[in-house]
Amino acid sequence: MTFTETMDHAAQVFEAVGASVLGIGFVFSLGVAVRTWHRSGKAAAGYEALRACFGGTLLLGLEILVAADLIRTVAVAPTLENVGVLGLTC
Repeated sequence: MTFTETMDHAAQVFEAVGASVLGIGFVFSLGVAVRTWHRSGKAAAGYEALRACFGGTLLLGLEILVAADLIRTVAVAPTLENVGVLGLTC
């Protein structure tokens, strides 16, 4: 297995982990929101709990997906154009 293939597989693993974090985190956040809504009796409290809980999950999931993109851009396809686009977006 070559270095490029290994890094491509690593990027795929990061993408799968990032997508899993988003999916599982969303379900968990919904559970927290429903529990908060039932305890407080206010839908607004449930909404705020959902935003707070899922906001952290969203940040974590997106950071993992950015790591996958960095691996793929720098290690798998390190063209001057890809690195330039990466530099412009950071």
